[in-house]
Amino acid sequence: MRCYIAIAALFAAEIAALPNAHADILYSFSSATPNMSWSFTEPTFITADTTVAAASLTSVNPPAGCSIFNVSIGGPATVNFSVGTNFAALCNGNSGTGVGFNDGPINHLGTYSPNNPDIHATLVVSSTTVPEPPSLILLGTGALGLLSPIRRRFLP
Repeated sequence: MRCYIAIAALFAAEIAALPNAHADILYSFSSATPNMSWSFTEPTFITADTTVAAASLTSVNPPAGCSIFNVSIGGPATVNFSVGTNFAALCNGNSGTGVGFNDGPINHLGTYSPNNPDIHATLVVSSTTVPEPPSLILLGTGALGLLSPIRRRFLP
């Protein structure tokens, strides 16, 4: 009887946790000159100027011999927005770089390109993956099913 109560409690807990599952928005920037890339995640689309410290970036590939201090996206809710990278110290004589885009606003998943075709950079806005709720339920009930034989074997 206790086993059935435990299964019901686990199932109810999994169902209660399902509405909290959501995918974050991943912002990935890459540039050919200087050769660098970085990315960060936010829970929703950003709608205001945003600055992210280097420690909060999910991936960082700075230009050779340089380190990134922070990155920013300015005016994401407008048609003309900008992406900036600030370096911790001078990098090839520059304290940072900035790229202007004119295919905003950033309100949908996709690839954004600069308004100057001579600048080889992209901002890719994508969704991170989250396990679907039925998979979580299957995993939880399977784990509970494995516990029963283990309990019988090791507990008197």
